[in-house]
Amino acid sequence: MKSLIILNPASFRGKTIESREKLEELLKKYGLDYKIHISKSTDDITHAIKSNFDNFTNFISFGGDGTLHYIANVLAGTDKNIGCIPMGSGNDIAKNMSIPTDIEKCCQILKKSKIKNIFSKNLYNYNQHNHLVHSHQKNLQLPIF
Repeated sequence: MKSLIILNPASFRGKTIESREKLEELLKKYGLDYKIHISKSTDDITHAIKSNFDNFTNFISFGGDGTLHYIANVLAGTDKNIGCIPMGSGNDIAKNMSIPTDIEKCCQILKKSKIKNIFSKNLYNYNQHNHLVHSHQKNLQLPIF
């Protein structure tokens, strides 16, 4: 399965971009078919997903909770897979879903295509200043690595 990895260079005070080389070494080691997109903004994340929607099966966050949030908002209700290689300072979503914070373990999970279906009832949209701008309830299933 082809994966678009969305790297947030600002995550974890820049440590995510510093980890790019290690990530690419591991992706190659496990023979994964991928492309890395370095995001420039939240709008850029949305645009990258929409413009690559037909080219990829998996959309993987390489950043923090915010990066994953924007990916999930675009892909909610689609048949695409959402993945997470947690690189934020908090990684609350990854912790709550028992996703490892080790890059190699995440690559192993991606290689095995181990998918969990999750259910989310409340979706919240925040602007760039973390102010709630929209809230709605929706039944959906998000495949997540």
